[in-house]
Amino acid sequence: MKRIIIAQRLSRKLLLPLLLCVCSVTAAQEWIEKESMHEPSMAGTAEYYNGKIYVFGGDVDGLLLETHVTDYGDSIVQVYDMATNTWSETTPMPARNWMLGSAVLGDTLYVVGGGWFNGGVNTLYAFDPITE
Repeated sequence: MKRIIIAQRLSRKLLLPLLLCVCSVTAAQEWIEKESMHEPSMAGTAEYYNGKIYVFGGDVDGLLLETHVTDYGDSIVQVYDMATNTWSETTPMPARNWMLGSAVLGDTLYVVGGGWFNGGVNTLYAFDPITE
């Protein structure tokens, strides 16, 4: 049986997600590492749709924890294609964001909330992966 697992490495010091790694598990329950993301994402969100994993936002430069700036995050959207084991980027979100939530309903991916050190945001963005 083959399953796809999204694993996040945790920093023991900061207890925050630091890197998203796509791996699969074989019938023998062995981990197989797949292609790494082009940009590591801390506190982004990910959703699966039609053979691809979409990773929205997060802190890709690590500056958030280093500088504690009040409006940092990233608008990047990275896409992992499971069939080709490759990553690419698609249309970025309208605003930078991290610590956000997401959902897939029908053919639309939604990204909601998130925030910065100075508070949360109440935005809701819809993304159509078919017309990306």
